Amino acid sequence: MKYSILQTTCLIALFLGTLLLGCSEPEKAPDPSPENTIVADGGVTRPDSSVAQNGLQRITTKNGGHMEGMLVEGKRSGAWVAFFPDGTVQSKANYADGVEVGPTEVYHPNGNVYYSGQYTNGKPSGEWVFHGSDGAEMKRVLYDGNGAVVK
Repeated sequence: MKYSILQTTCLIALFLGTLLLGCSEPEKAPDPSPENTIVADGGVTRPDSSVAQNGLQRITTKNGGHMEGMLVEGKRSGAWVAFFPDGTVQSKANYADGVEVGPTEVYHPNGNVYYSGQYTNGKPSGEWVFHGSDGAEMKRVLYDGNGAVVK
């Protein structure tokens, strides 16, 4: 049986296409490792549907930095640390069942403490101390257990 040049070219192209498709790497499932990110919009996290909702997370923030911590059933749990885009620490906080609890510290870009205080059930409580970027204390604020300023 004789084939024309066009038919032969088509058969060769079909064979090569099939061969190339058979050699390509199979599509992989999304990797739920900590390298995956969740995008943060104005402090509210919007999970990337390919990221596991349990375990260590790395969240990219709008300012180009990121934050890291654990999610348990989709809620922040334990220590979380946020970083400026250059990698220096921006803040440290603790969470229980998605609610901020315990001590927190926020830093100026130069590494000096901006403010520190305590959260109770997601609300500021006790004495908070605020500092200028030079490290000098600027003010102290006292909060009641419901987040209201006492003095």
